[in-house]
Amino acid sequence: MYLTYFSPATYFDIMFRSYFSKSNNFIKVALWVCVFAAILFLPAIRVHASASSYVSFNPEDSLSYCDQPVCRYDKSSKLINCELHFNQIPKSDDDYIYLFDMATYEADDAFSCKRYLAKAKKGTDITLSFNYDLKYLFSRFVPAVVYNKEFYPLSIGQYILNPEDLAENNSPAPQISSKKGILLDPMTVDKPELYNLNVKRVAYNIPLTYIIGDTLNDTYPTIEYKYRGKTYHFNGYMISGFDELFSGLTKYGYHITGIILNDWNEDFPEIMHPLSRKKTGRSLYYAFNTEEEDGVRLMEAAAMFMAERYSGDEYGTIHDWVIANEINQHKIWNYMDTADLNLYTDSFEKSFRTFYNAIKSHYSNAGVYFSIDHDWNDNGGADYRFFNGRELLTTFNDIAKSRGDYDWALSIHPYPSPLTNTRFWNGRRDQSENAHVITPMNLSVLTDFMRQKDFLDTKGNVREIGITELGFSSKVGEKVQAAAFAYCYHIINDNEYINSFLMNRQTDSYLSLESGLALGIYNPDYSSKYISDVFAKIDTTEWDEYLPEMLDMIGAKSLDEALSWAK
Repeated sequence: MYLTYFSPATYFDIMFRSYFSKSNNFIKVALWVCVFAAILFLPAIRVHASASSYVSFNPEDSLSYCDQPVCRYDKSSKLINCELHFNQIPKSDDDYIYLFDMATYEADDAFSCKRYLAKAKKGTDITLSFNYDLKYLFSRFVPAVVYNKEFYPLSIGQYILNPEDLAENNSPAPQISSKKGILLDPMTVDKPELYNLNVKRVAYNIPLTYIIGDTLNDTYPTIEYKYRGKTYHFNGYMISGFDELFSGLTKYGYHITGIILNDWNEDFPEIMHPLSRKKTGRSLYYAFNTEEEDGVRLMEAAAMFMAERYSGDEYGTIHDWVIANEINQHKIWNYMDTADLNLYTDSFEKSFRTFYNAIKSHYSNAGVYFSIDHDWNDNGGADYRFFNGRELLTTFNDIAKSRGDYDWALSIHPYPSPLTNTRFWNGRRDQSENAHVITPMNLSVLTDFMRQKDFLDTKGNVREIGITELGFSSKVGEKVQAAAFAYCYHIINDNEYINSFLMNRQTDSYLSLESGLALGIYNPDYSSKYISDVFAKIDTTEWDEYLPEMLDMIGAKSLDEALSWAK
């Protein structure tokens, strides 16, 4: 128990008045002499009381003594401050709490051969501060005590919570009134095939094999990028193409989404996870390496290079980034040879946060997303095939919070099931949380799920949710494709929690055509399909002329009736 503390002046005043009062007697004077003596020894009494309040330390329960550290970068002092609150203060070999930094590939208890960043005397509330360095952008910070001459962690490692305060670019993204967008065909930039579509949101894929490594083109030499004492090489020829594309789009006011894809890399296999280095016939993209130093450093360097280059006017600004593709499909779109959801998601969250922190440290208002496909509760317990979107989201959210919550965003690809079902409004519609798949007819299942308190962002708002890929095949007829797009657009426009609908795709690809999917607005020869006019006018007053045809196609008497089916 702590003694109630009065200032010495207060004690003197009380004693003085008591001494000279008429009721004063020898016993009272003696009592006040004792009080005065207590004042002299009060600091020692208080320290002794504090030390005696420590509890025994149990190494097997070392994470139970304090809350998660809150680590933030301070712009004015250029320090990182980690605030720590103890529910109980553990006894240990000395009177200090220590703070360590752990790299992505290190465990939270990897203390051997490490020197602590900071230390502070034990207390209920303490702050450990140290100078910012670039490497700390991707570090986890772990408080620890010394017990029997060994360090023990007191918390799961925590990242800095405000990388955006490091950014030089704080400008807002372009304000686009329409939610519609397109997966861009770069051959149409500055051509009627793009500007005739009346669209201002575009997305473009960035496979890492395109940019990592040397170039053989003397006109566009290899770009040397120094990161943490090492020089990394990026393909100057390919980068020049991205520079021209993104700077031109930025100049004309487009809202740009860049999609980072970790494709198979023969030359730099270290960027792929150790469980992902098996090239399969089905897998198109591979999980990032979060287990080994060389692979993690290459991932960090690539993330920093792209974030730095595409966060300004010179080379263009990417406003939203999507990291990887449909990550619940871990056998095809983000390959890792495992059926362990926790292991897989733990690794993905580390790689995602690496890109998030890199991007936000250069452009504070950038959105950083990851995507899932439409398989919501559809695997029947067979995690070796793919993970259910709902379970992966829950696991990712739990892991993110355990390491320090941040404003990650979500992309959903709610294709019809099967993908060739352009008439997606027909058939059974399950609008419960237990629905097997998410399609345009039950998007509210996802947005209601994300409205739960535990899934809100750091400001208490529903996280940003976008549709960065969704399309409908014209194989069943071009007017059916147009009706499907128009109906879907109005469903999305009616959902306040979805910020965009980027259609897949502007131009048909031969690969998709071989799969029976003619998703493009244009044929491969750039001849227009019926959908092109509908797409261009969907968010204008000229759309009204197409409405009766859409309603007739889907069998609704009014747009309100059609929208009610999807609620």
